[in-house]
Amino acid sequence: GFWASEDFNPLFPSLHHLLGWADVLGRRNLAGLGVTIGWSGLAGLELQLRGLHFLRVNTEAPPYASDGSTSLSFSSNRAQDLGSELDLRAEISLFSSARLQSGAAIFFPGASLRQPLGESWAGRIETSLVASF
Repeated sequence: GFWASEDFNPLFPSLHHLLGWADVLGRRNLAGLGVTIGWSGLAGLELQLRGLHFLRVNTEAPPYASDGSTSLSFSSNRAQDLGSELDLRAEISLFSSARLQSGAAIFFPGASLRQPLGESWAGRIETSLVASF
């Protein structure tokens, strides 16, 4: 789990390993719990599935965007539930010095964020080729 008060000042606001890959929420006025399961298979393939659920610590203060300083506007909504996220990551070794990494994330806003985000979900997909020299 994780917890950060509304006055937390993050040095690195976008921490994928804590807050998921969708980058919807910042690490401020935020608490949550996550579960990760992984699998390593043949030919250097690794899969990881992670589920996260986010709550607002102080319902009198706003939730914050991924930069950690911009508040996500919310009228008088005092709901604690910010939403849930599901992340999938895959990595495979191509050569001894190269790996292909791919990730996908989908965020489902909770009661506190449905109106400000205006969408029923937010997502992100990324792929990287990592080489070691």
